[in-house]
Amino acid sequence: MAVINQTHKARLEPLETEIQALQQGVQAWCEPNRNRLTQDGKVKFHDFPAGTVKWRMRPPKVTLKSIEMALEALLQRGLDRFVRTRQEVNKDAIRDDPDAVLGVPGIKVEQGEDFIVEPFETRLEEVGK
Repeated sequence: MAVINQTHKARLEPLETEIQALQQGVQAWCEPNRNRLTQDGKVKFHDFPAGTVKWRMRPPKVTLKSIEMALEALLQRGLDRFVRTRQEVNKDAIRDDPDAVLGVPGIKVEQGEDFIVEPFETRLEEVGK
C-alpha cells in the first residue's frame, strides 16, 4: 500500500491543488450570494446542476490550556457546575487487598484458573503429493 500511495501521490498532488482552488472559487462566489442561494437562510444548502454546496455549523469546541488553572478558577468563581466529580470503586486496590473487603455487600472477589493448550505450529501437507 505504501508503494502504491507513494507512486500515485505525485500524480494526485496537482489535482488536489486544483480542486482546492476550484472549491475556493465556488465559495468566493457563493458567500456573497448566500441569502439568494439559501432562500434567505431557510435552508443551509443549494443544489446546482453539477453538485451541492452546504453551510454547516461545527459544534463549539472547548480548549483548556491548563486543566489545573481552569479547575481552580471555576471553583473560585462558584462555577462548580462546570466541574465533574467522579467517584468510582478502585478495583485495583481491592485486588491488592481482597481480605479488607470480605463481607462488604456488592463486592465479590473471585479468582479462577484456566487450562490452556498451545500446540506448536505444524505444517500440514497435502495428501497425495
